[in-house]
Amino acid sequence: MSGARSATLVGPYMSGKTTLLESLLFTAGAIHRKGTVKEGNTIGDSSDEARARQMSAEVSSGAMNYLGEDWTTLDCPGSIELMQEYLNALNVADMAVFVVEPVIERATTLSPVFKALETRETPHMTFINRSIP
Repeated sequence: MSGARSATLVGPYMSGKTTLLESLLFTAGAIHRKGTVKEGNTIGDSSDEARARQMSAEVSSGAMNYLGEDWTTLDCPGSIELMQEYLNALNVADMAVFVVEPVIERATTLSPVFKALETRETPHMTFINRSIP
């Protein structure tokens, strides 16, 4: 495949999408220090609004090279009020990483994301974040 590829990080609010973006960028050597949402110094949540809320308020991106391919990773907000942001990002994604926690109480928040992935026929994988409680 020629040209840059894109991966979109989607999932419910506070599932760890921005933290995963930081880890991907760090591991690929695109950044030299991982930021944290709590400290307000991540690549993903760089807007004043996102840092004030300590949550993604818009789609943000990070670029990296992995195994000789250029990738742009789109970090999407997980709040249901900002759902249109990730729906728009899926329109340009080569694939999606669905970031979820293994918490049964949050299972109902997964349905809209799975429906969007299936409707758009977006290739996707599920990344189960954090350990099982």
